[in-house]
Amino acid sequence: MEGMKWAIPKPDIIVRDPRNKTILPTGGAYVMWTGPEGRYWRRRNNDGSISVSDNKPEEKIFTAVVTESRTTTAEILKKGIQQAIEGGSDDNI
Repeated sequence: MEGMKWAIPKPDIIVRDPRNKTILPTGGAYVMWTGPEGRYWRRRNNDGSISVSDNKPEEKIFTAVVTESRTTTAEILKKGIQQAIEGGSDDNI
């Protein structure tokens, strides 16, 4: 998005959007970085109230790791239960 940046408020700091006076979400939001409205956000960046990035951070990476971890745990539990029922050793879990 041209002229926009992803702004995230620093912990324990409340930053309001100058257009609608709502609080900037803790996860961040796209804000106008150019023009008159951009001046406000550049000042917030300069005074340390926000951190900025050109793009929204990826959320898919975390989701994929959690999903994979759950699958792996389920497989380990299934294998352990099968071995316990069969009376096998748990060295191969």
